[in-house]
Parts: sequence; structure tokens; C-alpha cells
Amino acid sequence: MTAHHPEMLFHLHRSHCIDAFGKAETAIATFLTRHEMAKANVTLAQQLKTLRAIPANPQFSKARRAAAHTALDQLERLLPARNDLVHAEMRLLKGSTSLAAFVNPREQDGVGRLARHFTIDEIEALAKTALDVAGRLEAALQPPRPAASAQAPVED
Repeated sequence: MTAHHPEMLFHLHRSHCIDAFGKAETAIATFLTRHEMAKANVTLAQQLKTLRAIPANPQFSKARRAAAHTALDQLERLLPARNDLVHAEMRLLKGSTSLAAFVNPREQDGVGRLARHFTIDEIEALAKTALDVAGRLEAALQPPRPAASAQAPVED
């Protein structure tokens, strides 16, 4: 397959999108580890629940907590699409080079098959949104900066 083959292009954009969600997950995992609340082998949804339960404290101000919750709200709305990209096999629709279907085995109910359809532009838009959310989470979840010294600088 060449890099211009439609299926390869979809795979490249899908990978970029998954990496964007990985940035958000890394910000969350780093914060939970720093607060000694990280657990092994938990889903992203479980990490979000754990993070939401952390009250404001000297290391996590009310304002930073509110900013994190706003970003988490948006991330949670994106999770179904993320889960389909991660857990489903990608198939180009028959006769199409511009539409891929993702049938997530975790979301099947036994009656028919549920699929999520994406164009490359839609995958890229999702990646852009995920990167934006990741950036806002990274900012909100950073440790507080040490307070500046209250002493005036000494002049020679």
C-alpha cells in the first residue's frame, strides 16, 4: 500500500486521533499518580470518575478543579467515538474511498450491527478537539507553582 491509498490514509488519521486522546489520558494519569490515586488496569472512564471525585485542596484549587471538570465534560462526550476508533476494526465502505465504518464489538446488542461512520475530515476534527481538551486538562492539572518569595530582592 502506498501512503496515498485511501485505507492507509484512514489508518494514519485514526492513529493521529488515538494519540490525541492519549495526551488527555496521560494528563489524567499523571495527575492521579501525583495524588497517589492511580490504579493499574483501569479504563479511561474509571480514571475520569476518580478524578471527578477529588475535592479542591491546596494542590488543586477550586478554579483549576472547575476548569478540569469543564474539560472532562467535553472529553466524556467524545468517549463513544474514541472507543469505536480504538476497539473496532476499520472498514472502508464498499465502493467508497472517503467513508470508513467502525463496528465496535463492545457496542453490539445482538440485533443487527451498529456502526459509526467517519470521513477523514471528521476523524481529524475529532483529533483536533481531543488535542484541545488535552491541552486544557494539562493546564488545569499541572501542579501549582511555588509562591514567589515575599522578600524583596537584596540590592548590592
